Amino acid sequence: MLLFYATLDINSKMTPDAFISMVLEWNRSHKYSDNVIPGIEWHGERNIRYGNERLSLTFQEYSRKNIIAVRYEKIFENEVIWNSDYIMNFNEMHLAVQLYRSYQDDIPVMDREFSTPYFISMLIENGYVDDDGILPVLRDPIIVDDDNVQMLADLMNGKVSFHLPVIYISRTADDLCPVAADWLASRLKGVAHVLLESDMRLHDRLEELCGSENVQHGAVDIYYPNQSRIHLHLQYQRHDGEASVLQDKIEKEMIRYSISQKIDALYTWQGVNNAVLLEKLDGQREADELIQSFDDEVQKLKQQILDLTRANESLNYENYGLRNKLNASDSVPMLFFGSEEEFFQGEIRDIVLSGLDDRLKATPEGSRRYHVLKDILSANRYEHILDERQKMVRKCLNAYDGLSGTMRQDLKDLGMEITDEGRHYKIRYFGDPRYWVTMAKTPSDSQRGDMNLIAKIIKTML
Repeated sequence: MLLFYATLDINSKMTPDAFISMVLEWNRSHKYSDNVIPGIEWHGERNIRYGNERLSLTFQEYSRKNIIAVRYEKIFENEVIWNSDYIMNFNEMHLAVQLYRSYQDDIPVMDREFSTPYFISMLIENGYVDDDGILPVLRDPIIVDDDNVQMLADLMNGKVSFHLPVIYISRTADDLCPVAADWLASRLKGVAHVLLESDMRLHDRLEELCGSENVQHGAVDIYYPNQSRIHLHLQYQRHDGEASVLQDKIEKEMIRYSISQKIDALYTWQGVNNAVLLEKLDGQREADELIQSFDDEVQKLKQQILDLTRANESLNYENYGLRNKLNASDSVPMLFFGSEEEFFQGEIRDIVLSGLDDRLKATPEGSRRYHVLKDILSANRYEHILDERQKMVRKCLNAYDGLSGTMRQDLKDLGMEITDEGRHYKIRYFGDPRYWVTMAKTPSDSQRGDMNLIAKIIKTML
């Protein structure tokens, strides 16, 4: 199970030897002696394994792509396995950091003892991490004051780009910080930037620069690299324990966001090792061209590796989705799933939030019902997935003049299974017999039926 993932832009000061030396220093500097692999003597090797069956540190080089992958693995007495992976791509100068743990149902994804790896601190302290656009990557919060308030305004207004999410913390009405900003920045180093308002005097200035969109009175806004993703607003409420509650919300949101990112295969331990194995198989085939009887076996083995890699990635993404769903609430879920199975990730939540959104539009502003509905929609990041699927259906069928191969594939991608029913086609939604419509085969049959068809599909399926 993936617990943590981050990618960092690394500057040209980092060399392969410096990277390996830093990993070895990280091993030596473990806080707990039983996590240290003793007696390591390195003589410039790029492919080597240290340790034993229960505690090991392995280096694997993929020279074709100029990548060095590292895996630190510890197997505990209860057979729980912890892996720390560091994948450094020297062609792209990107470093991927991942933490894995074998799945256990009774342990939360993130607890109060969790912190991003110390290895990231070492990179920052040694000056290997590039700035993220206009923002440095730090272990400490960035204080926003009169000197750099324009930078924050540009960020809020979408005028600058950045790779890591930005957490902006406003001062409370008492001019205090609503969370432990130093601790938060340390725990989320390499995952997000933490920006802290210096004092309440900035409120008015930010309102001028941002059109009254800035948060205040202890509220927190999280801005994401993808500008199409709505920023997340977390309100601060003055009561006992709120600081820790608010901080937990921020930390959990950032970890969930980090592990939901798509990961290129060559930025994973398994992906690098599979690439090395495939390269060796290619070399073996070239060396043994005269032994044709082995060629089919080599091809089968290569295909098997590729199939297993794809299957593993699919299971990983399914796991991420399930873990995100299970950890979407802070403690006790407000609603529970019934017996209906989701046709795709996020479908049921989007249907529920769509209903709440419709109700919100008909609710008087300023009422308690309005504030609760709006808060739920904001906290659950209503992403309008079904609205996007409706647009895709309209685009696909708006000028229907017969079922082309492209149209068939587009509908299939939306989960619509098409069968031949004589003079018509029958469309079933994800094969469920409860949701179906018929579609004329020829333009003469359909006339203006395409608009009726679109409306019926949306009403029945979306």
